[in-house]
Formats: sequence, structure tokens, C-alpha cells
Amino acid sequence: MFIKRDTRKVPEILVDEDDSRKELKLGRREAEFGGSTEMLLRPANAARLANLEYLSLYHNKLARLDHFETLCDCTALTGLNLGNNAISALPAAIGDLASLRRLWVEDNCLGELPDEVCRLEKLELLEASGNAIVRLPASIGSLLSLKELSVEGNRITELPAGLCALTGLEALLLRGNCLTSLPADLGKLESLKELHVNSNRLTGLPDSLGRCSKLTHLIANGNLIASVPASLAVLDSLEEVNLAHNKLAALPAALTARWAGALSSIIPATQPPSSAAAAAAASPATAGAPSQPTLLLIGNPIAGTGSSFSASQMSQPLVQQIQQGTVG
Repeated sequence: MFIKRDTRKVPEILVDEDDSRKELKLGRREAEFGGSTEMLLRPANAARLANLEYLSLYHNKLARLDHFETLCDCTALTGLNLGNNAISALPAAIGDLASLRRLWVEDNCLGELPDEVCRLEKLELLEASGNAIVRLPASIGSLLSLKELSVEGNRITELPAGLCALTGLEALLLRGNCLTSLPADLGKLESLKELHVNSNRLTGLPDSLGRCSKLTHLIANGNLIASVPASLAVLDSLEEVNLAHNKLAALPAALTARWAGALSSIIPATQPPSSAAAAAAASPATAGAPSQPTLLLIGNPIAGTGSSFSASQMSQPLVQQIQQGTVG
């Protein structure tokens, strides 16, 4: 789909009486902006931006957000894209954008997200990947409307306990940080569908993940994980589990039972592909059996055993124990 670029200069756009200026896509205009938002956000332009609902300043080499407070008068502003610039700090005034629902600040030079971001009560998307962030605000649990949090490719070593208060969060994207563990109460994220923690330094996953009943994608490859919780066996919603390139030598019995179909479909290195294909074709799925996730285990000790697993049913008491967190 071809999107026609607005060839007008920013001053022309601001004085055009026929332009409602509800949506301003001003990306890739670094020559006009000169590293600063002063030209656009100077107080004299406040009235001309009154109808603003979405503003993109993507890829402008911005280092300074001069007169940022002008945006606080844009009461209809729901989307702000500051991605791919050279911003080293967000102004405190960002917390006054009361209507903001989507905020992009990826690929900048941020060392942290200011506490003021946590005053954005309507925020649904926070994209802050590709920075140098070392911590998330302790008050991040105040963002109760948040559905997607992406902080991939940063330097985060620990997650605040308040993160587990985000019961509406559907996607938590943490790839490429320095995490060695995840909060024990991560299972409180009852709406979570996607958890990406690949390329960290994790040695395990919390037992409480078994309470994330809507989880469809668990991406945890490229860590130091030596064991995974049996509680994952009750997650019938799982579509993909990537545990490749970890330190797994075995799986809990509950998982070998629950994921029997997925495990038996992993072709051992010593088995000819033609034989494996024939075996799969000769073993139709059991009617009414729970669906099997796509399971990736390559690069683990367990993946080189050549073992296959036979299907068996978990007893209902075991399912109840796992759901209640009494089975590790």
C-alpha cells in the first residue's frame, strides 16, 4: 500500500486553515527539525495543535523535546510516536498527557523511564525497545490499562514487583535484557497471552506461570534455564513454547505427559526423516485430546537423547494441584 507523503513544510501545515491537524505524521524531517521540537511546539502554535489526536515525530534525530508542555493542552492526543530519535530523557510533563493510549519511544538513548509515565492511566501500549534502560519504574503497576509492554533490547536486570499488578497486560516483551529471574508472582498477569523473555540470563521460570490461563506464546530460548515448572502442563491455550538453547536435561513428568504429542514429533537425529514422517502419518490424533503446542528444544541436552514419549492422561487431582501451585 502506497502512502502519499505530505510534501508541505511544517510551518505550512500549521497555518493551513483547511487542515484540521488531527493527525500529524512528521517523520523523517530531520533537516526541518534540526534536533529539536522547538519549531513545532513553541507556545505560539498551541492553538493550531488543539485538535491533535496523533503525532508522529519518528526518525528526526531529535535530541531535545523543547516546549513539550505544549502537548499537555492537546486534550484529544491519544497517540505519540517519538521512536528512532536521539532522546536521552523524557520530560516530566509526559505524565500530563491524560488521554494518551499509545506511546512509542523505541530506539532512542533512554537510560530509564521516568516515574511520570506511570501517571498515564489510559495507556494501553508502551513501546520502549532499543534503549539503554536499566530499570522499570517501581510504580509501573499504576498503568492498569496497559495491554502491551515492550522493552526489548535494553539493560534491565530486575523487574519491579508492581509489574504483577497489570492484570490486563496481554503482551510482555522482554527479549535481549540482562534478567536472571522473573517475579514469583508473574502468574497474577491473568490476561497474559505472549511472554517473550528470550536472550536473557534466566535460570528458571516461575511456578506461577501455570496460572496464566490465556498464555499462547512462551518464548524463552537463549537463556540458562535448567528446569521448567510442571505447572505449564495445565495451559491448554499454549500454541508455541520455545525453550531452545538452554540447559534443560529433562522435563517434569507432568509436561512429558501433557506435551507427549509435541515431544514425539521431534525427529531424533538418528531417525531417518522418511521413517519419522511415516510414523507420524500412522498415528492419528486422539479424538478430544488437548491440542499440542509447537515445541522447540534444540540446543538442550534433552534434545539430543533420541527419546520419544508415549501419551498418557494426567489425573484430575494432579491438574488441581498444579493450578493451586502445590506442584513445582
